[in-house]
Amino acid sequence: RKIWKKPFLAIFALMSSCSIIQDGDITSPDQLVDLQLTSFEIIQSTSNGSSTVSAKLNYDSVQNFIDPNTGTKITRKVEYTLAALGNLKMKFRSGATTGTRIYVYYTDTKKVYTLGVIQQDSVVELYRFRYSSSGQLNKIVTFIDPINQPLTVATNDTLIYAGNTIKTLTRRFGGSSTSIDIAYGSNGPNTYVSTFNGYNNNCNNSGSGSGDCSNYSNIQGQNTGGVGPEITIFAAELLDKLSQLNLQDRRVGFTNHSNTFHRELDTFYFHPTMLLRNQISQGNHLLVIYMMDWWSLGAMTATSNFSRDDYVTLKYGYGR
Repeated sequence: RKIWKKPFLAIFALMSSCSIIQDGDITSPDQLVDLQLTSFEIIQSTSNGSSTVSAKLNYDSVQNFIDPNTGTKITRKVEYTLAALGNLKMKFRSGATTGTRIYVYYTDTKKVYTLGVIQQDSVVELYRFRYSSSGQLNKIVTFIDPINQPLTVATNDTLIYAGNTIKTLTRRFGGSSTSIDIAYGSNGPNTYVSTFNGYNNNCNNSGSGSGDCSNYSNIQGQNTGGVGPEITIFAAELLDKLSQLNLQDRRVGFTNHSNTFHRELDTFYFHPTMLLRNQISQGNHLLVIYMMDWWSLGAMTATSNFSRDDYVTLKYGYGR
């Protein structure tokens, strides 16, 4: 397999005896600093069925090595065990259908460095987060490498800032590159992704009309009245770490005179920003950008066939 699938370095795991933190336990933002993600749940409620899949912290370990490629010192690794997601709404881009392990490496400055998804004994998804000399996140590299299949995704995304705001994202993939400019509205980043992602065609770059991505709650608008996925971030006052993430696929439609409107039965793909948005700069904005980029459209279906929308909720548990 690839070089990143070498056997893991020996680690000295410090098995955490974390207590679960509730909203009422935190009274100021300063108390969030030492909280660590100890568990998360992926709750799916769809017209095809419902499920709840839990991920638990496997270990939180001290590391002490230098990445020879970048000279970066790595001082921490955490790993979560996630049960099989099933075949409802949320899936892995690599197609992993069995239980997985998700690990994250951190630098000596507590920055996210690498996240990997392990199926059986292979790393089937790898995401690298790299930083400028000033510590600003400026590159996200993605490899999707399913077991017994060719490498399906290999992209290198460069973030260009205006001050502390991401203004342009340039992607290199398949020997070519393309860039998108990112504007910001009241709900977050407004951007177009169809020619950018190279995989899907979630919207066009016309800036108006049915293919408009100018609002991320209307990503896949159709002339037939389809309304795209909605991404909602809920926080308890200032306590963003104790939040949940809601993803909605609008299934329930309406009729207008003699027209019956249609919607797509879409697929949500797991992306690291779902777990790391509190741990990386511009995390909420990057979440929106990558959710638009990775949303997978399904076949158009008459809304009269459905009585409810599809939802996926990620709930996060934190401890000290």
